[in-house]
Amino acid sequence: MAIEIPSGLSKAERSKRVAERTAKIAKLRNDAKSDKAKISSDAKTDKASVRTDATNKKVKVSSDTKEEKAENQANAKSERAKVSSELKAAVKSVREAYKAAKADLDSSYEQTYQDEFDKIQSEYKKVKKSKKKSSSSSKKTSHPLSYYIRK
Repeated sequence: MAIEIPSGLSKAERSKRVAERTAKIAKLRNDAKSDKAKISSDAKTDKASVRTDATNKKVKVSSDTKEEKAENQANAKSERAKVSSELKAAVKSVREAYKAAKADLDSSYEQTYQDEFDKIQSEYKKVKKSKKKSSSSSKKTSHPLSYYIRK
């Protein structure tokens, strides 16, 4: 794009063409300078816009995350409370069932024991012993079935 100035021109014509060439170069430089300034300002504006958008998105994501976290914590609290109450109710009912079963077992054992005792007592009449005068002054208590126990 270099403009060649022919060598066979008069001095006036040559200086005129040099001036035209210098004017064109100055115009091109001014245009380039203004384009560069425009591009630079557009880039700065775009950069600021991108930063603003990124900051806004970051704030939105942050607030959404905080809300979600708070909601999850609230749900977790209510879920823990629900599970805790269910567990307490289950433990209470199991304890009551255990106590009832234990009482039932104890009563059935007592009944069986009493039935066996009554059966043995009815089969074996109380044996009356004649009172012997013993030299020992201490009184011995005898077992109800002592008659059958050999000494």
